[in-house]
This record gives sequence, structure tokens and C-alpha cells, in this order.
Amino acid sequence: MTDDIEMGTGLSADRCVVPSPPLSQDGFVLEKTAPAPGMLQQLPTFLMPFGGTLISVPTNGQCVYAALYATTTSTVETKLQFTSDVVRGANVIKKNVYTLMMTNLANDVACQVVDPCWELSRLYPKDVHVATAALYAHYKQERTRSVNKPIPSTFWAGTEVLRAMAQYLQEPLFVLDVNQTNDAHVQRYYYRDNLLPNGDIHETGCGGAVDDRTAKRMLTAYANLHVLPVFLVLKPQEGKLYGVRHGDLSLKWQAEGDLAFAQDFCTHHDWFNAVLAHMESCQARTDELEVLADSDDSNDYLIRTMVRRNRLDIVHDRLQLPRLDSGVYDIGVLETELPDEESRLQRLADPTENHLSPQQGHVDSVRQQTGKGRAQISTHGRVSAQALQRILNSRTAEPEQMADRSKLRQLHKENDAAVGTWLRLRRQKHLLPHGGGSSTEMAELLTTLLDQRDVLHDLLL
Repeated sequence: MTDDIEMGTGLSADRCVVPSPPLSQDGFVLEKTAPAPGMLQQLPTFLMPFGGTLISVPTNGQCVYAALYATTTSTVETKLQFTSDVVRGANVIKKNVYTLMMTNLANDVACQVVDPCWELSRLYPKDVHVATAALYAHYKQERTRSVNKPIPSTFWAGTEVLRAMAQYLQEPLFVLDVNQTNDAHVQRYYYRDNLLPNGDIHETGCGGAVDDRTAKRMLTAYANLHVLPVFLVLKPQEGKLYGVRHGDLSLKWQAEGDLAFAQDFCTHHDWFNAVLAHMESCQARTDELEVLADSDDSNDYLIRTMVRRNRLDIVHDRLQLPRLDSGVYDIGVLETELPDEESRLQRLADPTENHLSPQQGHVDSVRQQTGKGRAQISTHGRVSAQALQRILNSRTAEPEQMADRSKLRQLHKENDAAVGTWLRLRRQKHLLPHGGGSSTEMAELLTTLLDQRDVLHDLLL
């Protein structure tokens, strides 16, 4: 997919363009595929290097969630049934994906990744704010609908769900689009940073069709480093998606280079001792290797000494693609902010109404930091100079009325975590009084710290 397709059509505050792309029978908006010159690629060409076979899932209009569940749980079944455990697990995936979609929606519209007027063209063809609020309400309803409930075609998922799934997985999602003669084309969904109109950075999903030659080269790079991609298979002529299972290969490739995982989950497999011995022999090597060289020797060494996620980074380096952020979203924190975001969107859609914003609890998640130096800033904690200046200029305003309130909450959260971690790790070193390790305690200690320049230097620099 080209960048202009990824970013969507141009929007203004009053009007947006409404294109009409074709729909498959299962409700997915199909991107235009780009076959490479020469022989068409059959589905096994893409799946055989990974030992992949299809898993059939129930067809009820929500097969995308069941298919992703089947792919990511390493099931041995060839046909997924809606048992209570399966429904529960697939519902968790769906709920978390929609949490991300609802969290991202306003910023996705602002940076032109999502066109709400197109999504709801029959109801709200012109006003962006009204369409955004209505689309948010639709997401809210779908987020709680169980995956084993049949739904009408008007509620079928689109590529916005696939983009959010990649963001939820925190790695690329590959969809193999297969025709009646078993010819397959590849769609790749991932995520990246986008620049908002206010100068802030917003991470969201993107992607689409990849030409066959590029797709084959990309998946070969995955196979060479034993990185198992996340696959879904779309068969429009059947009106459904399939999951993909990889048998024992999924566990073996995950265990390679990851001693803790191998010892925790793989001791009963007949290949366990061989994998362990190979890891030990590779770790004993002292010679230098060029990690970007796609050679058998380099690949073998990297497979046995790097965990899967780090090998995925090397795959991207070799393909000259940007590495993807591996930080996991705190879905619990995002969920607490959804009611406030809903109220804000409703106020934008109808400023004459008094939409009360419910008070939401704040969930702190303290990062564990054992290394030296400054606390790491997450993707969501990065802030532009312009946004920071707006926050400082609005310090007397009500927090929920600030344009950058979400960023301010994130900054408070990350600062509290960094200060709390510093207090716990440095208390004994600097002979500080005992306390709860909170930012409130930090404020109470400031007077003491002003007389200890070296301690302040350790805290702030």
C-alpha cells in the first residue's frame, strides 16, 4: 500500500470525501493487490517455510477475531469450535483491539489515518466531529459484543481492525488474500508514528497490500532467522478468514535463543536438549559476525543467541524497514480513559449540549528500572516542544478541558513512575528517610534535597 492510501483522504473540520471501495463477503475492505511479474504465487509458497496449515473458524461475521485467536494460541485443531474457553479468549482479543481503536480514533482522524465520514457515509456524510462521535459509539457497542454472536453485514470489520490488531500484537500482521485458484497476495499491517496537527506524535496502525516479489523476499527474511509471522488467510469466495497453525515449529522457534522460555515450556519436547546444546555452543563463540549479512553462519548464531523479538528487529534492519516499538500497551489504563474521551467527542459533535465527563480512577503502572541513567520514555510519553508549551500555558485550566489532557495524564504517570523508582533504588545510597516511594514523598523531600547537590544531580540528570 502506498503512503497516500495509508494516510487516507484529506479531511477538514466540515467536510470529507466519501470513496466507495469494494467489500468482500466477510466485510473486509480489500486493498488493490500488486502482483509481481512472472509466475503467480500459490498459497503454499508463503506458508510452507513456516510449516503453516489452515485452521477453519466459525463463519458468523466476526471470524477475524476467532482467526487471530486460533493463530496466536498455537492450537492443534484444524477446525476451531466456539467452546467457552475459545469464546472467552477471543473476546479478550476483540475487547483489547477495540480499546486501542477507541483510544486512537480522535488522533487517527486528526492525522488522516481514519476518515469517519467514509466509515459512516450513509448516516453522517459531511460533519467530521459528528461522524467521529458516532463511529466511537459504534466501536463502544462492538467492543462488548461476544465473538460467537452472528452480526449483520453493516457491522462487518474492516481494515481498521487489522491495523489495530497489529498494534495490539506489537508486531506486523500478515493477511494472505487467496483466490479460487489458490493464488495468494499479501497484505501487511503494522504501526508507526504520525504527526498530529498540534505537533504531537501519535502511534497508530497502518499498512495494506504488498507486491508479490517484496512479500516473498520479506517472508524469506523471516524464515531465515526463524521468526514466525502472525498469519491470517482471507478467502473472499468463501466469505471467511482462517487462522494458521504451525505445529511444533511455533514452540521450537520461540525457544531458540530464549533459555527461560525453553526451560519453562519445552522440556518435554524431543528437540529440547539439542536446542539447549546449540544455544550453549553459540554463546561460547568469541568471533565477531556481521548481523546484517544473510548467511547461514550469521543466521545460525543469531537464532541461538537472540530472543525472537530481537531477531524480528534484525529482520527489519535487513529489509531496511524501521524497527517497531515493542512496548506493550497497558490496556487497563486505556480503558479508564474511554468514558472521558467519549464525553469529549460528544462535546465536539454538539457544543450546545452539556456532556458531563465522569471522574475516572487513575491506574499507575510503575516501570521496573534497574539500570543507570535516566528513566526511559515510552512511545506514548514523548511530547513535542509545542505541546509541552501549551500544557505549561494552560496550567491554571481544568485538566479535562485542556486540549492536551491525554498527554498531560501520560506525563504525570511516567514522571510518577520514574520518581518512585528512583526513590526505591537510591534511598539507601543517599541515606534518605524511609517512605512509600511516591511522588508526594518526593515533594516533601525537596527541601532536604536542595542542600544535597549531588543527590539532585543524580535525580534530575
